[in-house]
Order: sequence, then structure tokens, then C-alpha cells
Amino acid sequence: MLIRLHVKNFALIDDLELTFDEGFTILTGETGAGKSILIDAISFVLGEKFNKEFIRTGAKSTQVEAVFKVENEAKALLTSLGIDYEDTLIMEREGFDNGRSLARINGKTVLVGTLKDVGKEVLDIHGQHHNQNLLDSSKHKEYLDEYLN
Repeated sequence: MLIRLHVKNFALIDDLELTFDEGFTILTGETGAGKSILIDAISFVLGEKFNKEFIRTGAKSTQVEAVFKVENEAKALLTSLGIDYEDTLIMEREGFDNGRSLARINGKTVLVGTLKDVGKEVLDIHGQHHNQNLLDSSKHKEYLDEYLN
């Protein structure tokens, strides 16, 4: 579960800290309110591709930190990766104006792919038309394999 999100110099965001309570969270707002920017920031810290355009104009880098409550699903993966954890997991990513990025989990430098692997265990992001994937018969076997493992 996502507990806290800290975003700095990301797109239009100067410095933002959000905290989340237990339960279901929905981001709503008018067009242009910044919902997509928040989703991009979360996706960035979870290992998605970095785009230099994410860096706020005038800044040299962008930083996103997400703090998660460690759930059972992530514990085995974290243990297998040799990442120490207690009740919380801190995922951090910094992107630089030279196109490179740096990833950390609980202060330990990791590959971006590791962020992505751990990210799949700690958070699901569902977009407006995400349910359309259910109609794609080429993905049905993938869904069955995922849920029957």
C-alpha cells in the first residue's frame, strides 16, 4: 500500500508531498488538474521509462520517492533480492538532464529493472481504458497464467 509520495521538480510540480490512508484511492479533477502528472511520477519511481521532459523547467534533475507498507506479496521478492526491509519500503528515483537516472530501494542502489519488478508487487495503476485489455483474446492466456501461479 502506498503511504506517502514525495515529488520534486517533476513536470509542473515544484515540491509536493502526499500521504495516503488505507483503502481505495481515486484521483479525480478537471482536465489539466495534474492527475496524469502524478501517475507519470508514480510510474517513474516504479521503473517506467525516463523522459528528460519530466524534469521541471530550470531544474537539473527530478526526484520521486514513494513509501509503501510492505505486504506479503512483496516480502519474498525483497528477500530474494537481498533488500532489507521492515514495515515500510522506500523506493526512490532521480532523473538527470543528461538522460540518466538513479534508482534506490531502502537506500540501496538498484537497477531500474529491479524497481519495476518490486513495483509490480506493491502497486497497481489502472487507467481510464485499462479494462479494454480484458477484451484482447491474445492476453487471456497471460492473465490465466498470472492468476493460477
